[in-house]
Amino acid sequence: MHFFKFIKKLIFLLPILCVIIGFNYFIDPANIFRSEKYYKEVVGVLLKGKNVANIMNYDERLLQKEYINGISKRKEIFVLGSSRVMQISSSVFPGHSFLNNGVSGASIEDDMAIYWMYRKKGFIPSIVVLGLDPWLLNKNNGQGRYESIIREYQGITKYIMGQNDGP
Repeated sequence: MHFFKFIKKLIFLLPILCVIIGFNYFIDPANIFRSEKYYKEVVGVLLKGKNVANIMNYDERLLQKEYINGISKRKEIFVLGSSRVMQISSSVFPGHSFLNNGVSGASIEDDMAIYWMYRKKGFIPSIVVLGLDPWLLNKNNGQGRYESIIREYQGITKYIMGQNDGP
């Protein structure tokens, strides 16, 4: 008897559950299912020299990765670090090509992974400006946001350890 009541309730709730799942999949407000396309579109606008506003629910590291993949010329100077370095602009380095690769809450893993992306592409800069935040060299910093670019981090650590020849 209780089993049939459970099945009745399940049949009643199933359409509501399907609507919620369908909405989240097709609308994809968090850009989970179509994130690659989303980043390509945003980077396409940025590479044209235009600004992008009102982007939400995105991974800054994946956006950096897509941007680095899309650039076609080496920059002389780039900045690595947390949101504290995001205020550094090209006006600080007049006459030089420049790119700020700051990401919120950057860890040393983020900085290494982003540098590796450039190195793999053969776009090693002349100058790297590194924002040295208090938590950067603390192994207990609790930062795990670099997980979305962990392959790049693993690539540079293998290179440093002599386990591969480079990009």
